[in-house]
Amino acid sequence: MRFFFRAGYVSILLIQLFSCRAQEPEAALLELYPKAKKIEWGVIRVINILFLFYSLPDYMRVRKNINRNVSFKNKEASKKCYILLGGLSAKAVNLKLLENEDVITVNHFFRTKENILVKPKYHLITDVNFYKDSSNLDDLIRLGFKNTIFFLNGRYFKNNQNIENIKLIYPLYRVAGDNIEFRMDKITSNFSTVTLNAIQMAVYLGYQEVNLVGFDLPPGHMPHFYKDSKVEIKGVSIQKEKVSEYDYCSLFWQYTNCLHETYALKRASDISNVKIYNMSATSFVRAFPYKDFSSD
Repeated sequence: MRFFFRAGYVSILLIQLFSCRAQEPEAALLELYPKAKKIEWGVIRVINILFLFYSLPDYMRVRKNINRNVSFKNKEASKKCYILLGGLSAKAVNLKLLENEDVITVNHFFRTKENILVKPKYHLITDVNFYKDSSNLDDLIRLGFKNTIFFLNGRYFKNNQNIENIKLIYPLYRVAGDNIEFRMDKITSNFSTVTLNAIQMAVYLGYQEVNLVGFDLPPGHMPHFYKDSKVEIKGVSIQKEKVSEYDYCSLFWQYTNCLHETYALKRASDISNVKIYNMSATSFVRAFPYKDFSSD
């Protein structure tokens, strides 16, 4: 990831260089930001190519499994789904109403009592930290529903068990501008948050309407509406440890990139005639139009 941070630093240095010549540095920063961002995206595209060659041997390890995902393309054509996330705004939603709907959940949601209520049709786990502890997979097999299809990150999933309802994806390309691919059967786009990967998956599955529940995305650590598992609590404690200035500030650079990715995903979904709605009234995300859950 440090390669991607360097791209952000390039943008910052360029902005500072040009703003020094301006009479109003603050105004220059705002005016030059789009140009600097495009330069940054150019650097990321080059890094994507290099990273592709580096990752090809590992991709070949799981290529056949990922190619089989073509059977899921447009499987849910013309339907609507709900992507249920952990944001506090989900507290205001009567989740029982989702009991008979197509629901997609992410990461550690399978551990919650709410998971039993909504019985998700699909579940996506991309977070690298999940795969660092083999007991997490054991928990997933033990707690997950047999009727739920689990999509796991093939870059980190090293288990050789042939489990029927576990499928693999391979998110690799960092988003740089509008280079988004709605693919699950080949190497595909890699986003800053699993939520956007879930939207990408929903579009590939053929859903024509995607509703985001609990997509608050505040800066910093996002508190969950449900009780955090021990794994998530441990993750938060690690975040609170003392880090260097640049390591800490780079997290907010990633956050800015994430917001850019939401706009890019909105443009790409518009081209595919897919409607995406954000059902969080307190969300920091502005790319997707708001829709009240009670009016749906």
